[in-house]
Amino acid sequence: MIRCEVTATSRDFTGSWVLARMDQDTSPRMALGWLRGQAAALAHRLDPQPDRAALWAPPCVLEPTPEPPLALDAAEALRRWIGSAAAQDDYLRQLDAGDCAALTVDGPDALYTLTTAIRPFVVAPWVPAPETARPWAPPAPGIDARGAA
Repeated sequence: MIRCEVTATSRDFTGSWVLARMDQDTSPRMALGWLRGQAAALAHRLDPQPDRAALWAPPCVLEPTPEPPLALDAAEALRRWIGSAAAQDDYLRQLDAGDCAALTVDGPDALYTLTTAIRPFVVAPWVPAPETARPWAPPAPGIDARGAA
């Protein structure tokens, strides 16, 4: 079983959100392909095709900067990871070894993390299995918590 997740975590670590998740019995290469697709989708949501700005931005809205920024933005870092064969090979090598692999990119207001784990997550023995778990309901009126009337 392989679990892949794409998460966003606030810069002050007060919140974390799962943007996409896949739990499947698949190969590490297939999991990497799914993660690449999610990375491309996230990059597009953060910064829609900067080289094709005419399709989504009105004229005269965007101006080129005189020099490149000192650090990559999150979308550009994701695009470079997608396009780097060496980075893909390193990620796949970790998965083939049975290890977890992760990529974190730094955005202006969140950290975006792409994670792949091959080993199943360990569930504490006192946690009931999903098919036996029952939602808690308060006792009916006139019956105490022990079930006595």
